[in-house]
Amino acid sequence: MTEHFFRIGNLSKAGKLVDSVLGHLGVREKVIQAQAISNWAQVVGPQIAASTRVERLTDGNLFVSCKSSAWANELSLHKDRIIRGINESVGSVVVNDIRFSAKGFRRSAESKDDTHTRPKGLEAVELTEDEINTARRIASALRSPELARLIEKAVLTGKRLEKSRSMQDGRVDRTDSKDR
Repeated sequence: MTEHFFRIGNLSKAGKLVDSVLGHLGVREKVIQAQAISNWAQVVGPQIAASTRVERLTDGNLFVSCKSSAWANELSLHKDRIIRGINESVGSVVVNDIRFSAKGFRRSAESKDDTHTRPKGLEAVELTEDEINTARRIASALRSPELARLIEKAVLTGKRLEKSRSMQDGRVDRTDSKDR
């Protein structure tokens, strides 16, 4: 490709291409859902994020466990604003309802320190160096650092989703034979 392809006028074409590829791989909706979940803390703020945990997003329903029934009750009063904020953060309507539950939880000192380093969700799916380097090579072709970062993240997420699905389907068996 020529250098002029990646000018601002063509970024929308690149965005459409990425959207098309994600759709073709069947991961577009999952990528958007994962992004919605990861945007929770940014949308609700640090105090609410520290008192809640997003459990899952299923069929437009976001399931959130709260530290106490008081938190669950208070957050239910702000449900519409939170739904709007999450959907705006991903540019798509992926959350239709939020179901708050008062499960209560405590974070031990060890888990507090570990929350920033412990992979969650798709981030826990390990990729090979070759897969990571491929994503970086694809992204490095772009002149816009922001677009390159987003493309690399999308490619890595797609690879993790693919691996996760294959592991769930039993195509890749990572369990030790002693565990069976």
